[in-house]
Amino acid sequence: MDVETVWHELGEPILRFICQRVSNRWDAEDILQDVFSKFLANTGKLRDESQVESWFYRVARNSIVDYYRKKKDLPLDASYVEGETPSVEEQENLNHERVA
Repeated sequence: MDVETVWHELGEPILRFICQRVSNRWDAEDILQDVFSKFLANTGKLRDESQVESWFYRVARNSIVDYYRKKKDLPLDASYVEGETPSVEEQENLNHERVA
């Protein structure tokens, strides 16, 4: 199965699957890109083309788990650690990032 065909058939459904589990669209697109790069790296190892779709969903699920593991280990913002109060602009930017 060639990559372009897989992209056209599975790209959007896999992205929707990821977006349902990851609130940030850019992070979801990064995860999708990671899933497809893993597909490219393992194309020769996939023996049964009928299993490609389930393989994609499994790799996407594992990549989402990895995403949340990495996110959990991120350090706190230095201003919070040092006890500084962020300015109104900084707080609005932080709130906007959380919503996005």
